[in-house]
Amino acid sequence: MSETRHGLAIEARAHVGVVQLGPLRVTVLPKIATEDLWHILAYGLGLDVIDRRVPTELLLPDAPFVDVLALLLLEEADALLRRGLRRGYGAHSGWLGSPRGRLEMAKLAAAWPPSEAALPCTWHELTSDTLHNQVVRAGLRIARQAVLTPELRGALGRAETAWGERCSSVQLDAATLARVERERTRLTAAYEPVHRLVALLWSGAGMPDDLAALSPGVTPIPGLLWNMATLFERFVARFLREHVESGTVDAQVTLTDLYRITSDSRDRRAPMPRPDLTVSRGGRVVMVLDTKYRDLAAKEIGDGILYQLSIYGVAFCPAEPAPPVPVVALYPGDASRAEETAVELCAPGRRPIPIYLRPVEWVEASRAVRSAGGRSRAVALAEGWIRAT
Repeated sequence: MSETRHGLAIEARAHVGVVQLGPLRVTVLPKIATEDLWHILAYGLGLDVIDRRVPTELLLPDAPFVDVLALLLLEEADALLRRGLRRGYGAHSGWLGSPRGRLEMAKLAAAWPPSEAALPCTWHELTSDTLHNQVVRAGLRIARQAVLTPELRGALGRAETAWGERCSSVQLDAATLARVERERTRLTAAYEPVHRLVALLWSGAGMPDDLAALSPGVTPIPGLLWNMATLFERFVARFLREHVESGTVDAQVTLTDLYRITSDSRDRRAPMPRPDLTVSRGGRVVMVLDTKYRDLAAKEIGDGILYQLSIYGVAFCPAEPAPPVPVVALYPGDASRAEETAVELCAPGRRPIPIYLRPVEWVEASRAVRSAGGRSRAVALAEGWIRAT
């Protein structure tokens, strides 16, 4: 948001969501139909989408992103309830008239003679009041406070009440979300999608754990905003991994040896860039892919983007006489209207490294994934996204 001579100007860029500016509520809608957004979000978050139906009775025709996200959370939470919540053993201690578990001899000796006919004990009890369930309930509460559709708000309230009968509440913060991720095992793997949705809702609020961590002069604005670039990257990564048949697609390959710090008094770590995706054949990287959630056909490439792609091209450049590895920036666009842009990095003494700016139709890819018999169409799209020229 910036101030101009005509008043305040608001630019959304890659973010969608809701922002409250005093009495003014600003809703930024994605440039995608609600039904397509529903399936794109589910697919990008690793959920099953083949038999997933859009519950139009709970969504507005032009539903905000938060409503779509909250509805996915509601469905996943209800599915966990139907299957039965995972229970765990919780530790308890106290004075019991009928001893159970382990006697606490030190506490008994300190209170001798006891004032009542009881013994201090420590025991473990099987309960559904675990951190995994508490995080889901907290996510339902955040979603209920954020959604705009009244029917959806009521359904979330009923779901939170049902979960409240089975577990207590917990205050969400970065440490809690990291802990639940760290403690996940194969026994609690079913909670991974719903915890991912809760983390998205929490991060969309944009509030730090400690308000003192805010920069001086910066005031947090109430609302929920999400960066669509993250969703685009996750969608493209899953789509290519599942449908590219001519190679192996890997995500976030870290370049550990690209930079080396030879002198530094502060002992800082060397940068380790990570391209979004790489395509390998026969154990050798043959293409580097980077996702960009911006209209590269309508805007200038930008030095920052070009420099980043050039670094990837140099990093994966093989020794002669092997051909150079092309670098492709994938961005959402209409492939039938937007032309692909080709650039060559011409470093002295090296063969030119091709760099492509390629529009991809992720809405069409989403429809191919969920359509009956759409596997061949999805494979064709995926192979087209990684073509060499």
